[in-house]
Amino acid sequence: MTIRVEYFGQLATVTDKREELREIAEGATLRELLHDLADTYGRPFAAIVTDTDGNIRPSLLALMNGAVVDKTDNPVIGDGSSLKLLSAIAGG
Repeated sequence: MTIRVEYFGQLATVTDKREELREIAEGATLRELLHDLADTYGRPFAAIVTDTDGNIRPSLLALMNGAVVDKTDNPVIGDGSSLKLLSAIAGG
């Protein structure tokens, strides 16, 4: 299955991309996709999207087909889906 992934903020910086088409397995979940992306883009990406236990960080905002994703549900991603990933900005 093919999906479109768009990156914003720090994620665009660490991937050096604004968007990409990505092949995923049928029935793949958001958590599985994030782990696959972390394997591709390395520790800087993983540190932004997951904690040390591999759980999705609350600070990550994910939108699937324009709707905010409840990350605690770990939704299945459908063929042709568009996923936007935004990292929270910290500062003072």
